[in-house]
Amino acid sequence: MLSYSVIRIQGELKTKAMAKPQIVVRMPPSLMKKLNSYVEQIGTSKTDVVVSAIAQYLGSAESMPLSQRMAELERRMAALEAKEKVETN
Repeated sequence: MLSYSVIRIQGELKTKAMAKPQIVVRMPPSLMKKLNSYVEQIGTSKTDVVVSAIAQYLGSAESMPLSQRMAELERRMAALEAKEKVETN
């Protein structure tokens, strides 16, 4: 997702797309393998997973990408459905 700034060019207001800041992280191969498996299973990007993890860690869940919020809701729903199934049997 791009953010935009408004600038004035020759007296007219224009919007200019600004890319999000980037970071580089190093991680153990075992964690990278888990990340790769997770994104394949969920069908999302590594960026969305990492941004979501950091947002949750910092208590900024509203910053989580929508795809990650949906995946989290689906995971919770499946857990509740499994719990209900066990309780009714």
